[in-house]
Amino acid sequence: MATQTLAACYIPPMSKLRNQANICCVGVALDVPLRRCFSYRFTQSPPALGTRVWVPFGNRKMLGVVVEHHKTLPEGFKLKTITSLIDAQPLFSVQLMALLNWTAKYYHHSLGEVWRSAMPVVLRKGLPETHGLVETTYSVAALDENWQAQLKRAPVQIKVLEYITAQKAACLHSALLKQLPNARNAIAALLKKGWL
Repeated sequence: MATQTLAACYIPPMSKLRNQANICCVGVALDVPLRRCFSYRFTQSPPALGTRVWVPFGNRKMLGVVVEHHKTLPEGFKLKTITSLIDAQPLFSVQLMALLNWTAKYYHHSLGEVWRSAMPVVLRKGLPETHGLVETTYSVAALDENWQAQLKRAPVQIKVLEYITAQKAACLHSALLKQLPNARNAIAALLKKGWL
């Protein structure tokens, strides 16, 4: 059955999620204005529900989310194969998947459109979930001997420089703000001066 309706795009209970032995194809939600899932074959082990995949769709490659596992192949259709699996683990919990399914039904939108709007921009582009999540670190540039005299009217900037120089390695942005919560403007000023 290649034309799954949105009502058939359901999230099974956890007991069914663990039994993946008989799965032969998966249903993928794509960001298209069609209220259905699209069936695809996979070459290795079946991708988990809630993982992102690249799939061929017409003459282009699209990002989709695996939302179904099928135990039988649709008759009379030649299935395309998933191009690549992006996520090793599901990005969405079973509860969130059920909520997105309900949202698609309630607002009469395609499941793929709802999934797309639930993802941050980085994930919509098909990038790994850790992309862009690197924290900024600071280290002090070479300062002249009278740097404290130059900052006598900026005590927070002095505290920031003293805290960073006291660290053995580069200082994480979150650690700096935890120690000095009102240091955002001071950090920006020091960056503008080229001292960090």
